[in-house]
Amino acid sequence: MRKMSLRVSVSVLFLSVLPLGCSDSPGTSVKGTGGAGGSSTSAGGSGGASSANGGGGGASSATGGASGSAGSGTGGTTAGSGGTSAETGGATTGGTSGGTGGEAAGGGGGTATGNGGNTSSGGGGGTATGGGGGTAEGDAGGGTNGDASDDLGDDTTAPTCTDKAQNGAETDTDCGGDTCPKCGAGGKCQADGDCRSGTCDSNLCADPFAPTGTVGQVNPGSNLWRITVGATILEVDQAVAAKIVTFSLDGTNILVINNASTGSVYWTAPQSDWNWPPPAEMDSSAYTPSSANNILTMTGPKGTDNFQITKRFWGNVDYQTVTVEYTFTNGTSAAVMKAPWEITRVYPGGLSFFPNAEPPVQLPGTSNSFLAVPFTVAEGAAWFKYQASEFTQDIKGGADGLEGWAAHINCGANLEQTCGTGAKSLVLIKQWPDTTTAAPDETEVEIYANAGHNYVEFEQQGDYQTVEAGGTMVWTVHWMLRYLPSDVAPTAGSADLMTWVRGQLL
Repeated sequence: MRKMSLRVSVSVLFLSVLPLGCSDSPGTSVKGTGGAGGSSTSAGGSGGASSANGGGGGASSATGGASGSAGSGTGGTTAGSGGTSAETGGATTGGTSGGTGGEAAGGGGGTATGNGGNTSSGGGGGTATGGGGGTAEGDAGGGTNGDASDDLGDDTTAPTCTDKAQNGAETDTDCGGDTCPKCGAGGKCQADGDCRSGTCDSNLCADPFAPTGTVGQVNPGSNLWRITVGATILEVDQAVAAKIVTFSLDGTNILVINNASTGSVYWTAPQSDWNWPPPAEMDSSAYTPSSANNILTMTGPKGTDNFQITKRFWGNVDYQTVTVEYTFTNGTSAAVMKAPWEITRVYPGGLSFFPNAEPPVQLPGTSNSFLAVPFTVAEGAAWFKYQASEFTQDIKGGADGLEGWAAHINCGANLEQTCGTGAKSLVLIKQWPDTTTAAPDETEVEIYANAGHNYVEFEQQGDYQTVEAGGTMVWTVHWMLRYLPSDVAPTAGSADLMTWVRGQLL
């Protein structure tokens, strides 16, 4: 499902859709010359008038092929064209019910049950290079080289791994099965091979990130708690809504320290539910800490609206990853609609990017004064390269994401923020279950940057959903911090950069 909200487009996205091809069985009658397929929006090519010509017919609403070649394949039997007399065929009478398309090229039509079309969508074309191929159900017409732009014959496109729906051989939305990427932790599965973790347990992909990092207070009596995973450290401030204030590698913190706009927080979307400022239980109240089995738990107070938030943190040494699990509890007597939202503040400069399903859009602010984020779109991803000279007013924008991840590079060539002498550029990668339904006036991945040029918010949201009275909404995000390899440039539109980040995911 695509996200639905009021948006103003600021960019154009090109998606490459790879439909599933269709094919016919060869006929058994007289050879004829196949008719040419239609253009991408027209009906299939008309058949010949004589009994020897077996051109492929198509209904006027069917999508034709892109100039299928005339062929020597077997056409229809005694009367030539595809389609019934009411369709767009050749001669006035359609082929017999068993007539099929040519085997090599060119079309041969059938009638209602023939391999060339039914009363609503004519067929045509052969299995190799003809105009659109029909199946026993009657496909809607062909695409280039006999591929179909409407393989389902009902004005819908074939399943793909980017259509935000579970279809085809997928075991969950756009993942699993033989052709789509493997599913992440918690995704639906039928076999181990459907999962990134390699384990399908009770039809759900297992989470490989077991809690093997260490947990403890930074100092006795301190408000700061630390998760340690090798050289990676995440610190949480229990006094300020269990905000993440440090995420560092070898001592370099990628999170900004900027008074109130420090670190990473959890809110609920849409923002229009609470406007500004955020409720205290989400943004400023003290939380109660506890730890057991290498897991840090921070429990927030109930707010005036009887909502409560609990956060759990743990690290995994094998994957050098920190997992954050957010639980929203609805303590009211009525169901509410909410989406989880993680807002992470990083230093200005750098490059943020994520694979996107829809063009980036400008997002409204509480004052309606935000400008659009100057995204570019390339390699199937939206890119925001920070350049202070490009905006003198707050900017906010985002897009529907794909694959459930986003990344931010903190410094590098031409990215404004310098890495320091001899320092390596850090890459923050966040991974979560891909979002299918956004909250109103929100998107899955969002960027906000202030006009003062002292921080950037690098954000993502989960599914907008019903939380029943007394119920909970649980959402998990995996955090990774890596050094950018020296042979991968921090450049917007880089295919190598996209490939490298995907190689870090699990």
